[in-house]
Amino acid sequence: MNIHTSARSVLLVTLFLVVSVAPRLLFSQSNWKWQNPLPSANPLRSVMFADSLAGTAVGDRGAIINTSDGGKNWVLQTSGTPNDLKGIFSFDNKRGIIVGARGTILRTTDNGLSWVMSVLSSGYQLNGVFFIDSVNGTIVGDSGFIYRTTNGGESWLKTQLSSLCLNAVTFTD
Repeated sequence: MNIHTSARSVLLVTLFLVVSVAPRLLFSQSNWKWQNPLPSANPLRSVMFADSLAGTAVGDRGAIINTSDGGKNWVLQTSGTPNDLKGIFSFDNKRGIIVGARGTILRTTDNGLSWVMSVLSSGYQLNGVFFIDSVNGTIVGDSGFIYRTTNGGESWLKTQLSSLCLNAVTFTD
């Protein structure tokens, strides 16, 4: 082994160490806490807070996460569906409704400890949901469909506004 080969080996090892270790040392931040993808690696699509502390976020592949401390910590909940979830409405910190792909509707009355699933027969993607009170609500979705309920979501009546995709719904006085 000659001196050039030995020097080249030392140089390559040093270069490898600099390239692999230096970025970790230069770009690490001790004050940062990793928030995403914990507790879910799935993209989130909608979030709603019932008050300043209680909130729920929903997303792809049935992802539901819940917070009771204003978003400092999030807990993964079981949705019971692999369908993408697109919209959420919280009545209060216990009751809520979620809508999503393939006509999926989920309802809870126990802060998400359990979710009751129903599916609209149309099978269209549902994107947004809003209630003006505890019984009168509206869901919007793909192909311009609008669904209305007057019994808290027990049943839904379908109308079609247009062929446009409707992504969100909200009402004021």
